[in-house]
Amino acid sequence: MNRVSDNTRNGNNGTLNIGAANICAKYIRSGHTHQANWSTRPITGPPMRTSFLTRMIVWLTYGLALSGCSQLEPHSRASWETDSRVSTEEVMSCAQKTIQALSVKNPKWETTVTRLDVHDGTLETGDYPNTNATGLRTRVTFQPEAHQLIVDIKGSGPYYMDLGAKEGAFHFRHSMENCLAR
Repeated sequence: MNRVSDNTRNGNNGTLNIGAANICAKYIRSGHTHQANWSTRPITGPPMRTSFLTRMIVWLTYGLALSGCSQLEPHSRASWETDSRVSTEEVMSCAQKTIQALSVKNPKWETTVTRLDVHDGTLETGDYPNTNATGLRTRVTFQPEAHQLIVDIKGSGPYYMDLGAKEGAFHFRHSMENCLAR
């Protein structure tokens, strides 16, 4: 009894308090039919020693899982300067026309606009921020003060298979430049 209480006093959390085991034994001796499966053996084993590399791989795996594996999702970005006379409304209109035109040639293009903010110059299709979605999804961002147009295409299929994000960004840019030149 002294050995267990000394371990408890010294902070050894690896053994159960003998008081709890005594209560369990009294409970069983009092005639109750079901028995508890408690033991006084250590709850945890000795500390496991792992290498730094192993721990880093585990933490990186957890980090990717918690972030939705967005680093694995195929995407491509294109950016270019536009004419200084181009307005945000024109860019958003051309982006919608471009998406509709590209979806005729390739049905994997998401045509549903899930975010349109003309004030901030942002258009998104196909629930763009979601990492667990298939199809070619688009985010168009226009910065009128810098005349900068940024197009980001996510082209994710089952198991993050690339549906042609790089090719999609190329075609999107080409169609947008033609639309804005009119």
